[in-house]
Formats: sequence, C-alpha cells, structure tokens
Amino acid sequence: FASMGLEVRAAQEWQSILDAVSRARNPMVSDRALFALSAIGGVENIGMADKHMVVQLESKFCKLYLQSYAISHTSIAPQSTNQIMGAIER
Repeated sequence: FASMGLEVRAAQEWQSILDAVSRARNPMVSDRALFALSAIGGVENIGMADKHMVVQLESKFCKLYLQSYAISHTSIAPQSTNQIMGAIER
C-alpha cells in the first residue's frame, strides 16, 4: 500500500509536467520527478513526441520515479543515467 501513494504522486507529477509542456513552462515538481524527467530527455523531448511516444515516456518516467533509492538529479553522472535508461528499456 505504501507504493500506491508513490504511484499516485508519480501520476500527479506527470500531469504537472504535461501541463507545463503545454504551456511552454518549466514544471514545478519534486527533485525525484526532475531526475526522472531529465532521464527521459526533459520537457523538450515530451513536447516533440507524438501521442504513442508520450505514453512510452510516461511509463519510463514512472519506473524511474518509483525507484526505492533517494534520487538527486544533480548528483548522478550522465553515464549513470544512460545505464539506468538501458536497464528500463530491457
């Protein structure tokens, strides 16, 4: 049940991101969401995606968001982000 709360927060933050993308603004979301957003290519990537790709990006975003370890988008190296994305795509 604890993860249900986190899943709800992930969905809420994803909706905030989509709203920000539609308004061409930076999203006001948590550090955890910013990390996941960065790992999927940022708001620019979402803005250029078609509907099918947005669904795939949402899935990747939620998987990253739900990771159990503490995340900080400023402390992770780019190659680590690539490794995480590779693991998610498998």
